[in-house]
Amino acid sequence: SIGSARGSCLAMDSPASSARKQRAARTDTTELPQPMACSSADELVSHVGEICRSLQQPVRTEELWEERALAMRRLHALLLGGAAQHEQFARLANSDLAAPLALQLTDRRSKCIKIACLAAGEVAARLGAGFAEGASVLLPSLLRLLRGAAPSV
Repeated sequence: SIGSARGSCLAMDSPASSARKQRAARTDTTELPQPMACSSADELVSHVGEICRSLQQPVRTEELWEERALAMRRLHALLLGGAAQHEQFARLANSDLAAPLALQLTDRRSKCIKIACLAAGEVAARLGAGFAEGASVLLPSLLRLLRGAAPSV
């Protein structure tokens, strides 16, 4: 019948639709990423370096937003996997990650800003006062977001 044929057509995804769904799942902000453990400090430094390189991509480039979102999700996954317990993580977070995370807060894409806030919040929660230097780098960008969200009079 026509109704059953129509139903089967709707159930099939085109390759482009399937790819969009996969990208959306990887950058979904409603679910926590799977924890990602680092077995050594060298591995942690390598992961953080890759994350920083991704986050330093131009913010206004349309094609790169997903790569930056995935990098921030990877940072969150590392934190859930215990990265903050490595001695070097606090130094990396304060010196290498803070500025690239602050850059993400200037994006026009709300999804990237939300992921950046989640990642920064997780770093702050895990490191506490050990992230004071990094937090001072993030603070101006966070305040600009608040100012932009304030209702106009």
